[in-house]
Amino acid sequence: MGKVSNLFIGKERGTAKIEYDTIELKTDFGVINDIHATEGRHQISILSKKSIDKFKANDLTLGTFEANIIIENIDLFKLAVGTKVKFGKEVILEITQIGKKDVLIEDHYNTMYHEGIFAKVLHGGNLKKDDLIEVTLND
Repeated sequence: MGKVSNLFIGKERGTAKIEYDTIELKTDFGVINDIHATEGRHQISILSKKSIDKFKANDLTLGTFEANIIIENIDLFKLAVGTKVKFGKEVILEITQIGKKDVLIEDHYNTMYHEGIFAKVLHGGNLKKDDLIEVTLND
């Protein structure tokens, strides 16, 4: 079973996201107070710690990767679009896109664009560091 490693909220475009111990997710919207929160299919961005570890030597902060949720011990980017994932006790997300294949970038953003997961919030609530992640069955 996977777990939440780090949580972030982006306050301004073009700057690193700020790390928090707890974030609040709103159904059909995204992370409260995040610059990218909106209706649609890219409400939440998720990235595996394993993907980020490829760039540790570059001394980049985790917020630079633009993910709201960093996870570990689970490879969500190998799941199918439409898969539902439970985070903690109440948050349920649906995977809407894996990576952005139409974008070519040669720096650390490349990781988000190839292994990043985008999701919409089916059921909101509070999410905390170390919350467990459980993949549920598709409808």
